[in-house]
Amino acid sequence: MNAPLTPGEETSLDMARGSFAPAFTLPDLTTSLPPAPFEASPAGAAEAARITALPPAGLFRRLLADQESEGVLLAARRVLAAFLAPEPDDPELPEPADADEVAAQVLAARAELAAVLAPLRTHPDPEVRTAVLRQRAPLALTGGCWLDTLSQAATQPAEIVGRLFGQHWMLQGEGTAEAGMLGRRRRALVGHGVFLSGVEAAAFLDETGARPLTALHGAFHLALSRLPASFLPEVVGVHYAAHALGLDDLLLGIEPMLAEGDVRPLLAEYLSFTEESPTGAEDRRRVLAAVRLLVRLEREHTAALAELAAWYDGLSLDARVARIVERHAPHAGRQHRAVRLGTRKLTDWLDDGQFDPAAFVREFRTARQIRPARDGGPCRFLKSIKFGGPMFGIFDEREAAVLAAWAQAVADGEPAGADLVPTTAGDERPVPGAAGSPPCGPPTCSSASPRTPATTAASSTASSPSSATRTCCRRPAPAPRPGWPRPNCSSRTGPTGC
Repeated sequence: MNAPLTPGEETSLDMARGSFAPAFTLPDLTTSLPPAPFEASPAGAAEAARITALPPAGLFRRLLADQESEGVLLAARRVLAAFLAPEPDDPELPEPADADEVAAQVLAARAELAAVLAPLRTHPDPEVRTAVLRQRAPLALTGGCWLDTLSQAATQPAEIVGRLFGQHWMLQGEGTAEAGMLGRRRRALVGHGVFLSGVEAAAFLDETGARPLTALHGAFHLALSRLPASFLPEVVGVHYAAHALGLDDLLLGIEPMLAEGDVRPLLAEYLSFTEESPTGAEDRRRVLAAVRLLVRLEREHTAALAELAAWYDGLSLDARVARIVERHAPHAGRQHRAVRLGTRKLTDWLDDGQFDPAAFVREFRTARQIRPARDGGPCRFLKSIKFGGPMFGIFDEREAAVLAAWAQAVADGEPAGADLVPTTAGDERPVPGAAGSPPCGPPTCSSASPRTPATTAASSTASSPSSATRTCCRRPAPAPRPGWPRPNCSSRTGPTGC
């Protein structure tokens, strides 16, 4: 052991080395960790490639279920690189001078998006309202996850980390999970008639009907939560923008636990810290880029929600029945083997690997089970789903009402409506009229050097590209509908396949 400390000597005992090291200077105004390479074994790099090649829902599930394996951490790094890479058509905008200017831009975006969400919240059809809330649920119920592991040995005792952890503690209900943000949002969903399994359940995404765009945005949330220390400026920017916009609480009709006025001082403090940091200019650029990214993602998802609602609005009665049949077909079992529909057994229709719900409904319109009873009562099918019938309880109240309205329309001789066409809400499409616009299918990925100076995948054992961008196809806005304003919005680049 070295000699005793002399009075006033600024040293601290490093127990690992058994010697004295320079003490921390407090307060710790760290705004980012020093950049360093992200090293991975060949097996880890191969596993990361398999993870990022998954479809969006698979990527979301893997990032959620696995928090610390080598392959998942490298996959999370690649997801973040893909999202944080600048868009090729992003305009060069002047950087805001301070937090107030940032707030003015974000609040203007909030007002624009609130105008789009308002008619979705108050839509007269409860099926449309619940469909929108279900689609938003994967993002609403993973909100704030980027703070879960931010407070750690690598980031403490940084002042900004302490401020963020204080807000995280409050969002967690100060030790009572049900009183926290996610508990309040889940209760609000139940109040709107949306009942979902836990986010970690295998069936969660299926229950929400999550579109690929929703799963990709959720994967961004989860990827940031896996590497918050390396992406501290991005965490600050995403945290500010998410709560300043507050779209989830706005859509659910609940008061936010953190409003824009609560998170603006935190952003202002971080920006002031960058003035004293040797990496301040770059950290400032990163935090503001993260704010812009989150605003862009929320514009995009809001447009997808409006597109989904418009799709529901345009469904004919036949298409609504086809959706109900499609939803229940996988659970029909073998108990219908004695029932025939046209020339085929019902089990043959439902067990067909190429089940066509539209063709099923067309055949069902002419089936004897739909013909009105001779005494003028309901048809055999409607009797079977009522109380006392063999199918009572299979369909919920809303589904039963749709089936009854459809059976009545068939009995009245109304012609068949349009077939069910799957929704494409949030899907990529070529830019209309753009020369050489690629067809939108699997992503086209290419190596790119992101402007994110945090950890990169530069290692002799992990020679995969440090980021991947994909060809972006712009979604043309649907035809305007009265009361349905839509923001101009482009489909997001994504990491799938990179």
